[in-house]
Amino acid sequence: MQSLLIFFLTFFVFAFVVADAEAAQVLDVRGTKVTIQAGDDDMLVSTEKYFILNDSNKRVGIITITSASENQAQANLIKGVAKKGYNLIPYEQTASTAAPVEAKPVSVGRSSKKSSKKSTSSLGVFAEIMVNSLSVNLGTTNVTMSGTSFAFAFAYQHTLTESLKARYPIGFRSYGVQAQNSKCTAGNCDLSVTYLSLGGKLEYFMGDSVSIGGGFEYLLPASKSSSFLSSDQIAANSIVSLGAGWLVSPSVPISFSYNMFLGNKEVPASFIAIQTGYLW
Repeated sequence: MQSLLIFFLTFFVFAFVVADAEAAQVLDVRGTKVTIQAGDDDMLVSTEKYFILNDSNKRVGIITITSASENQAQANLIKGVAKKGYNLIPYEQTASTAAPVEAKPVSVGRSSKKSSKKSTSSLGVFAEIMVNSLSVNLGTTNVTMSGTSFAFAFAYQHTLTESLKARYPIGFRSYGVQAQNSKCTAGNCDLSVTYLSLGGKLEYFMGDSVSIGGGFEYLLPASKSSSFLSSDQIAANSIVSLGAGWLVSPSVPISFSYNMFLGNKEVPASFIAIQTGYLW
């Protein structure tokens, strides 16, 4: 258990170290409403104006901040165009805004960092509800069991490209099923396991909010009980998943997935899950 704790702590340290400093950039566009992701140490203030830079580092638009929190801000597009991933530079009153011109991108509040990089990183918490299914052959009788359980995880998420995101969750997952059958003790067949989990997931976005994805998760049992399996039969396991997701907002994802255990060839187990969380 001590080595497991060291491994988990190392994972979190790695997640914080690899998160690069980012410049302020456009996170979402809905008509003339623009969501801004603040860069490291940025302070976005209401009524401030910023130029929007396209992929060629040309000024293509102007926004005005309408409200701001610690990490994000809402703005109105008052001129030109804005797209997800475009960078920001401070608005200069003496600059000509009649036509796009070449501009060197600078980070708001951190002029020493390059802001042409589009990758962004986030930390988040996620909760999941699972509908479980397991089939086991007890002598000459095949028993199908079902149940519900839940999972909770912290995660580090990184944007690899404009359409591809990677997420690395670490947390715990419970799995429970039961059924009535005379082959089990007192006629009650049940299985209950709580796992420590560590995984990875890739999401491909088809637009700004809809995605498909797959993942892998390694599971280490922390507590376990069963009326038809011995304790040594409930060992470390892993699951693969396929699903689809939807961004309710840039900070609130929802996903549906089908998940299958890989280490249960003689006792096939799977679950369908709905997951939501919050990223910051």
